[in-house]
Amino acid sequence: MALTGTRTGNAWQRKFDGSYELLAGNVMRYNHYVEVNGVMRPMTRLDPAATNRLINSPNPATQTITALPTGQHCLWWEGPGQCVLSGGPVGTASAGTFVTFNLAAPTDVTFTVSGVVAGQSRFQCESGFTPTSFIETAAAAVTRNAERLSTPLPNANIIDMTFYASIYEPGNAGFGNQSIFHAGLSTATNPYWRVESAPSPDRLRGRMTEAGGTQQTTPDNGAGVLFTTHIEVLAKINVATGRHYLQVVRNGVVDAEVQSFNSFTMPATFAGSVFHIGGQDNGGSYPMAIDSLQLVAGHPTLETMRAIAVPVAFFEATLQPESDYLPTEIDDL
Repeated sequence: MALTGTRTGNAWQRKFDGSYELLAGNVMRYNHYVEVNGVMRPMTRLDPAATNRLINSPNPATQTITALPTGQHCLWWEGPGQCVLSGGPVGTASAGTFVTFNLAAPTDVTFTVSGVVAGQSRFQCESGFTPTSFIETAAAAVTRNAERLSTPLPNANIIDMTFYASIYEPGNAGFGNQSIFHAGLSTATNPYWRVESAPSPDRLRGRMTEAGGTQQTTPDNGAGVLFTTHIEVLAKINVATGRHYLQVVRNGVVDAEVQSFNSFTMPATFAGSVFHIGGQDNGGSYPMAIDSLQLVAGHPTLETMRAIAVPVAFFEATLQPESDYLPTEIDDL
């Protein structure tokens, strides 16, 4: 079955020419263009909830935000020009260079801009460690709500499965539980199987919630995922051994595959699960532009999953059986 998108309220999608178009609530950003090696490519953009606190963000001008809240913030800039922080935090944001800063108390922060080119320069200040996608503002701050994609799992049995995603513009709002994917009866706090951001701001982890409610977690993996252009995520369930696995590839560098610390017992109700890309109730979506993904039965290799992955708009959770693959295309877990 195909994925169905959910987002309350509008969101902005980057077009091929670098401008932005406004999409209504529940209209997903399947054609959000990302520059890869000098070529603009359409991807699916998903983000957690975020608020751009800078006014007139498509036409940057110097301004002071009174009592910017306590916590971690990220300032980023797009196009010609730059923005310099003062009033407490310091740093300069320009195209390709964002600035993070932490406020111990509400602070009046000044954002001084220069070199603006009308129609090309944009800026954003939001909570977190890394940028999410652009939020247009006028005379006041604007919030974009969290979004996710969902589909029922088609197989009524508890089965071995492998998930793969190719992701550009990976990010993290600065806390754990931001979901790349999760499977469960709902978007509950502890879905049965998921890959999410770890509490450390630059790693991922896999988690299972087994029968009885105990969580089994993999070691954190992919150190430095926030500071790469491209990550690939490979996650597996092995029902026979009661283990789940996670592997992360950062800009082509393959990390060792890690597995859960303990074995798990799959809940019988997993059979009625819904598969979600993005938003989880206690964390939201991992900020990401998804190039392609796949979910299959069995344990195909990383190379096989790369070959059969499809754009999100064409994804259907058919869970084709492992017997469809050659022995050389299957990992022996």
